[in-house]
Amino acid sequence: MSSGVMDYDRELVYTMDEALTMVGFGKFQALVLAYAGLGSMADAMELMILSFIGPSVRSEWGLHLGKKA
Repeated sequence: MSSGVMDYDRELVYTMDEALTMVGFGKFQALVLAYAGLGSMADAMELMILSFIGPSVRSEWGLHLGKKA
């Protein structure tokens, strides 16, 4: 007769390498990697543009250092 308690002693345990090998690398993973790279590149470009434009805008608009943000 079953007591209603599940047998958790036989859980499957995978290493990270085994799990990645089992899942595989397909079109979806490549697209996610590409979009993540594009997002990171866009963020870096925004920060770089703001660092170059910031001093010019501050002097053009006559802003003090505290009002830059």
